[in-house]
Amino acid sequence: MVERQIADHAAGLDYERAAELRDGVSAVVDGAMRAQRLGSLARCSIVAVRPDGEWWDVVAVRRGALVGSERVRAGVWEAADRLRALTSDLGVDSPVLVEERELVSRWIETPGTRLLYVDGEWSSPVDGAGRHARWVDARRADRTVTGVLRRT
Repeated sequence: MVERQIADHAAGLDYERAAELRDGVSAVVDGAMRAQRLGSLARCSIVAVRPDGEWWDVVAVRRGALVGSERVRAGVWEAADRLRALTSDLGVDSPVLVEERELVSRWIETPGTRLLYVDGEWSSPVDGAGRHARWVDARRADRTVTGVLRRT
């Protein structure tokens, strides 16, 4: 229904109203995608590594909180096993800030990061908000083009 309204406004050359409606849909979809992604992170424990020059950053995450880290040149698996053992009984009783989960999520999702252990379920639903990501992509693309046009 909203998609039809957006198309009608665009066909009637009322691009501003079409963009306003699109941005509203995009905000809802973006929020739902974020909630699903961070909620999934809160249901598992992860040990991940990422190279940084000659070093490896090894991190342990529980319920979306960073609970341990180690920086090693060699012995990545030994460091991962050590962190996993040290943090396996660590309870994260207080709520984890959304901002912390967002930072941890971005670190894990950065190219080059390797997941060594995932205990629990870290997944997104097939029929979740991500299937509507085109609305978010359209808003971001519009903002990028608009920003470029304003600078020239």
